[in-house]
Parts: sequence; structure tokens; C-alpha cells
Amino acid sequence: MLVIGLLLVLIAIAFIVGAVYDGAEPATMEAFGSELDTTVAGVFFTGVGTTLLFVPGLWLLKAATARSRKQRADRKAQRVRHRESVAKLEQERNELRAENERLAAAASRPSAGGSPAAPAAATPAPRRDSVDRTPGGKHADAAADQPPTAQPAEDDHLARDQQRRT
Repeated sequence: MLVIGLLLVLIAIAFIVGAVYDGAEPATMEAFGSELDTTVAGVFFTGVGTTLLFVPGLWLLKAATARSRKQRADRKAQRVRHRESVAKLEQERNELRAENERLAAAASRPSAGGSPAAPAAATPAPRRDSVDRTPGGKHADAAADQPPTAQPAEDDHLARDQQRRT
């Protein structure tokens, strides 16, 4: 690469020297409907000046498009991070809502010590004053020697409501 760059610079210098020493011949330039009498060297240096304007212009266009591309990528990454953050917050909110519901359900259950904040026993004992007969049709006192059966959920809700009222 260094050798090719050096070779191109030497060729450019040779053209400049040739235009300056052999460029004394008159030439006529026509641009935008007007004519300009000049020399070959004048035409050459006009081309050099045009190139000096054209190359930085191309460099500025390249820099602007690269900057725009980087800004678009940054905005896209920011949108993705925002969506992920919103999704994470929604997930945390749902988890907290489920935890609140679980805690509210645990707080509304009667406990063995009478405190509503303590968790209830695994299987509550059937209440004798709310049940006259066992499922087998016997009186509740006669069923004392038999193991207790689980009450339906509806009876449990009724018992909780009755405790809250008292």
C-alpha cells in the first residue's frame, strides 16, 4: 500500500510539473455560457481546485451518513432497551400482584391462635355448632369416634364470614 501511494504521489507531481512548464499554450474554457481565455496550466489548476473542493465534499457526505447510521442504531438499541425495561416492570408488577393476592388470601384465613395474620392449619377441624349431622346421617356426637371429613369450600367461606362479623 505504501509503495502504491508513493507511486501515485510521484505521478501527480509529474503532471503538475508538466502542466506548469509546458502549459503556456493558450486555451479557451467555456462554462455556463461564458468563455474564458487562459492557458493549459490554468485549465490544469482549475481542475486541481475543483478536485480540492470535491474530495472534502465526498468526505463530509460519508461522515454525515456514518453519523446518521450510528444515531439510528443508537435509537433502535434504546427502543429495544425501553421495551425490555417495560416488559421487566410488567413482569415484576404481575409477580407483586400475585404475591399480594396470596398474602391477602393468607391474611383472611383464620389461624389456630385466632390471629388472622398467621397461616391457617392444613385441614381445619369441623365445627360442631354448624353441622348437625355427618354425611352418613348420624348425629355429630355419635360421629366423634370416626375420623373427621373435610368440609366443602362453601362451608369454609361461611365460617370465615361468621368470624369476621364477631
